[in-house]
Amino acid sequence: MTNHIRPTPNYMSNNAMEVDVKILGSEALIRVQSPDVNYPAARLMDALRELEFSVHHASVSKVKELVLQDVVIIIPDGLVTEEVMRAAIFQRMQN
Repeated sequence: MTNHIRPTPNYMSNNAMEVDVKILGSEALIRVQSPDVNYPAARLMDALRELEFSVHHASVSKVKELVLQDVVIIIPDGLVTEEVMRAAIFQRMQN
């Protein structure tokens, strides 16, 4: 997964959130790295609920002050590209 949406250029700072999406057949793997601020796991689940994504599997890990989240979803009709999914998730997690 080489494409990232980041609020800072070309590197991961302490305040940056990184969202990666990889489509694998009828499923998509979503990976989010973010600082452990303002309940990032709850914000991601809220974003996925708003987008009406069906979660197949999810895991959350914390390493020091960084939260790592991996989620497998069933791809919904109408949102077929990685970039569209990435932008939608990133936008909702910023609110």
